[in-house]
Amino acid sequence: MGSLKKALVIFSILLVLALLASSANANAIQVCEECDFSNIQDAINASKEGDTILIAPGTYRENLKIEKSVNIVGGEKTTLEPKIRLLPTIQVISTPNVVIEGMRIINGSTGLEILYSGDLDVKNCVFQDNMEAIKITESMNITLQRLEIKGCAVGVTVEHSTSIKLKDSFLEGDEVGIEVSASRKILLSNLILQGFQKGVKLSGGMANRVKDVVFVGREDRGDGEDSEDSAFLSTFSEYGFIVSGSIAEKGVFIRDQASHGSLYSLKNLNVSGEEFQLSIVRLNSLPEGLVMLSDSIYATVIPDVYTEAGYIYMESNLSDEEIKELSKQINVSTLAFYRLGEETIERTSDYYNTSDSEIALSFMSNKSGIYVLAAKSIQPEKPVLQTPTPTTPTPISTSTEQPESVPRIPGFESLTALTGILVALVMLVAIPLRRTR
Repeated sequence: MGSLKKALVIFSILLVLALLASSANANAIQVCEECDFSNIQDAINASKEGDTILIAPGTYRENLKIEKSVNIVGGEKTTLEPKIRLLPTIQVISTPNVVIEGMRIINGSTGLEILYSGDLDVKNCVFQDNMEAIKITESMNITLQRLEIKGCAVGVTVEHSTSIKLKDSFLEGDEVGIEVSASRKILLSNLILQGFQKGVKLSGGMANRVKDVVFVGREDRGDGEDSEDSAFLSTFSEYGFIVSGSIAEKGVFIRDQASHGSLYSLKNLNVSGEEFQLSIVRLNSLPEGLVMLSDSIYATVIPDVYTEAGYIYMESNLSDEEIKELSKQINVSTLAFYRLGEETIERTSDYYNTSDSEIALSFMSNKSGIYVLAAKSIQPEKPVLQTPTPTTPTPISTSTEQPESVPRIPGFESLTALTGILVALVMLVAIPLRRTR
C-alpha cells in the first residue's frame, strides 16, 4: 500500500512538472488574412498543448474540431459560421483544459458541442440563430459564463454530465432554455431566460441547483398556446433539486413530477412535495385584516395515475430575528399558513409557537388552492375622547382630613353670609334682655 502511495505522489509531481513545462513553452498563434494562418482549423492543427490561438475580427466559415488543450480567443467582431450546417460549428472531443473566449457563433445546427471532455471554460461568447446553442455530453467540470444566447430553439443541453456551471448569462429563444438529463451537480445561477416554452427542464438527475434566475415565459402567439402554458421549471424523477432566489414573471413556476427531496425556496417559505404544480399569484389584499408575509402560491396537486399519491408541503423559512422584527407590525400569535377559498379563508397550519422556535411553522396537504403565509396586523389603540368639564380652584386647607365633595348651588355663599349676620344681631339683642330679667 505504501509503494502505491509513493507511486501516486511521483506521478502527481511529474504531471505538475509536465504542465508547467508545457505552459512555459506555450505560444500565441495569430489568425488573420495577412498572418501565417488565415484559417482557424489550420492554426489548431499546427498548435501544441497549451497554445493560444488569437483570431482577428472577421467572419470565418469553418467547422472546428478541437482535440488538444488550446485557448481559442476571438475579438469583439470575430464571427464563426459553419461551412457544413449539419455538423457542430465547434466540437471539443475527449480533451481537457480548453478555453473558448470572445467568439460569435451563428447560423448552425449546434453552435458548440462538448463530448467526453473536462475542465473547459467558455466565456464572453455570443450564440445567435443556432438550432441549439451548446450541447454537453458525458463531460465534467465545465464552466459557461457571461454568454448571450439569442434566437435558438434550445439554449443549452446537458446529458450524463457532472459539475457543470452556467452563470451570469442571458438566454432568449423558443422551446427550451436549458435541458438537463441524467446529470449531477449542475448549477444554474444569475440567468435571464426569456421567451421559452420551458425555461429549465430536468429529468433523472441528482443534487442540481437553480439560483437567482429570472424566467419570462413566451407571449400568446394566437395558436392556442398562451403564456399560461409556459413553465419556468419542469422536473421529472429528480432527487434533491434545490431552487432559491428565482422568479417566474410569466407562466407556471414549477411542474414537479415523480421527484423526491426537492426544495423550492420562495419569499419567506419553502415548498416541496410530490406530483404538484405551482404558480405565483398576485393578490392585492387578504380578508380579515391579514397581512401577506410570503409569495402567494397557487398549488395544484396532481395525483399520480397509478399510486394516486400527491401532496404539497410548506414551511416558513423566517428566522427568529426576522420574526422579532415583524412583531412590531403583526400579532405573532396569529402567524400561520392560510388557504384562500372563493369566499372563505382557512388556517392550514398551527400558529407560530414562540416557545419552541426550533420547530418550523409548516403543514402538509393534498388540497389544491391558494396558500400564503400571513398574520393579523397590530391595530393601534384608539384614544378615548372625553368632554372637558370646567373646574374651580380648591381652597387651601390645613386639615389632614380630606374634605367631602359638596355640590355647588348658585348664591349659596351669599345666603350663608346673610344668615350669619342675622344670627349675630339676634344674639346682641337677646343678651341685654336676659340681664334685665
